Amino acid sequence: MIHWIMFWISIGFLIYVSLNWLTYARFNRVLDRAEKDRQKPVRGLSVLIPARNEAHNIGECIRSILRNDYPFFELVVMDDGSTDNTFQEVADIGDDRIRLFRAPEKPKGWVGKNWPSHQLALKAKHPILLFMDADTRLTSDALWRLNRLFTLTNADVISGCPKQIPTSFLDRVLLPVVPILPLATLPLFKIGSFRFVRSALHGAFIVIRKDFYQKTGGYERIKDQWVDDAALNKLFVEHHSKTEMLDMTKIVSCRMYTTPKDTIDGIVRSLYYELFGKTPLIVFLMAMLFLAAIVPYILLFASRSLEQVGLSLCVLGVVTGIRIAFDRRYGFPWYSSFSFPLMFFFLVYAAHKSIKGSKNKNMTWKGRSITDE
Repeated sequence: MIHWIMFWISIGFLIYVSLNWLTYARFNRVLDRAEKDRQKPVRGLSVLIPARNEAHNIGECIRSILRNDYPFFELVVMDDGSTDNTFQEVADIGDDRIRLFRAPEKPKGWVGKNWPSHQLALKAKHPILLFMDADTRLTSDALWRLNRLFTLTNADVISGCPKQIPTSFLDRVLLPVVPILPLATLPLFKIGSFRFVRSALHGAFIVIRKDFYQKTGGYERIKDQWVDDAALNKLFVEHHSKTEMLDMTKIVSCRMYTTPKDTIDGIVRSLYYELFGKTPLIVFLMAMLFLAAIVPYILLFASRSLEQVGLSLCVLGVVTGIRIAFDRRYGFPWYSSFSFPLMFFFLVYAAHKSIKGSKNKNMTWKGRSITDE
């Protein structure tokens, strides 16, 4: 009985993810022509990068942006109290399209990158704001494609998961969960003009109309929130935003971490705060991952008939097939798709550290405490 239950659950999950993907990637064919079409209107874009201790990332990030031949854009970088060579790395590039600033001293009550991001929005001159992290990279036609997306969608906000650039074996095991989670958990698909989820954001890449940003209050309204994308998402929903969560792999890539320790620390930080500091939500997420990553193997080894073996293999095939499709799309090697059980155990360890660190008030990120500010 349990084999049939899991079989139908897996089929339902496959349909659900497929519907999400059809909505998520519905503009991809149009985007393939965006640079050649170069259709009007051509909107002014302000590319905004808050940077703290990003000397190892910032140069490559900026050069990728400057390779765009889009006619109306500026690049504004705000050094957020870096103790490394971040400011000089940007200054040495020496391009007239770059405007470089040091963030003023952060007032009490502001946390994370909210203060430099707020300062960037104040400096921006163009009507479209593109907030990027310093560990992201744009394709050479990204700005033309973004311009086309605003024409197609008439959106207030556009976001999506970047293609990943893994730098360690641990990245290749753990990071595939990042792009899968929104498509596996959020009902992003539409039924006619009706949509279940009105807004979803990925914090490394948020594009927003300046007038809508100013209407919401932007980063100033969420100044004390460490997980800025979740807080902004809630704020935008309150203001009835038209937000499009789309496939961004043709536009932006991201090297989130440089060492295995950074990978663990980043996931530890994200798990707790992305799930609103609710331990039951973390436990629920781990239970869902256990169902997808471990239970199919238990069913296979517990099979007592050819029918049960066949059903178990079908369940494994669906789970692994979805992983292969997403891993190829988001830049992970083939073997990442078969490391789902290993991912689960690493994530359980990270979840334990996340809950423990948050309760003990001793979590840090990029040299700053994220629990006592």
